[in-house]
Amino acid sequence: MIISNNSQLLVRSTFIIYFLLFSSVLGFADEKTPSSNSSTNTLTEIIDFFANVYEKQLFKPQPTSLAAAPVKILAAPSLPEPAPEFILTEYTRQLYIPTPITSQIKTPPLNIAMTYAAHAAVNALKMNSQRLFEQHTRDVYYEAGLDKKKLDYMVFKYALTGMYNLKAQGKIRSSNHLLTVIDYRQHCNKKRMYVVDVKRKKLVHHSLVAHGQKTGVAYAKKFSNKSGSHKTSLGFFKASNTYQGQHGYSLRLDGLEYGFNHKARERAVVIHGAPYVSRQFIRQHGRIGRSWGCPSLPMATHEKIINTIKNGSLIFAYYDDRNYLKNSNYLDASKAAKQYMRNH
Repeated sequence: MIISNNSQLLVRSTFIIYFLLFSSVLGFADEKTPSSNSSTNTLTEIIDFFANVYEKQLFKPQPTSLAAAPVKILAAPSLPEPAPEFILTEYTRQLYIPTPITSQIKTPPLNIAMTYAAHAAVNALKMNSQRLFEQHTRDVYYEAGLDKKKLDYMVFKYALTGMYNLKAQGKIRSSNHLLTVIDYRQHCNKKRMYVVDVKRKKLVHHSLVAHGQKTGVAYAKKFSNKSGSHKTSLGFFKASNTYQGQHGYSLRLDGLEYGFNHKARERAVVIHGAPYVSRQFIRQHGRIGRSWGCPSLPMATHEKIINTIKNGSLIFAYYDDRNYLKNSNYLDASKAAKQYMRNH
């Protein structure tokens, strides 16, 4: 395990605090604090006690708004713990730096306590990668204000999960930080397209977007990858190059999921502007118009949005389709967490 300079400083600071706490461990009277004796079980309880205290300082509580169960629960496999012998030797060697305080203390029990304090601090810092990824997802979601813009948390988490998995497979650049999410569960009159700068934790664009003519009327319900279906496709797309076509300035899309959207080029599924995607059209017809499968945008803003996301950024078109959730290759949160740790 490699610890950054900041983390080493944090560990050392934590260690000193735990060292001072352990010096008075015999005086603990709180019934929630482990009783003090020399047995292995008690030492384990002490370690767990301080690890739990330290973890509470590091992690934010899960918001109550996230309590609803998603359509698909992504498995979170447990990660192996490092061998206790390794922690008790290597980390003690790294963290036990003589100071004016420690140099005056020769009592063996306190040296042992200090060793276990280091053990507890390291265990607290050796956080599960999935939990770090979960915290990262929440940070981006709330700091970008996506909750206030009515983007469901789990939809964003699926999108971010796919982003890191696609980076791991080299299908999008590791330096790309733009993520476009289209939540087709929302009514067509809602702004259901979100362009997020993940690195800056900022919502860049929030827009109306059309769905396919045969996907549904006010709500999108039926999706397809077939040519001539006039239906919207689900899944992850890569924004490619721009061109001037029959709809004017447009952006080609490459479907990244076989069976769900890989025929995007063949079907000419592109992002373009359309007069039927506007508030004026809604006032006249009660809803925005529909495309032949393209995620078409308002004429007033489509060029600006296209110029933001062109040349390799990621687009995620989502709906609660159980077949998609079951068979997509990019929704594995454990793999995404590993890639996130590599990037950070």
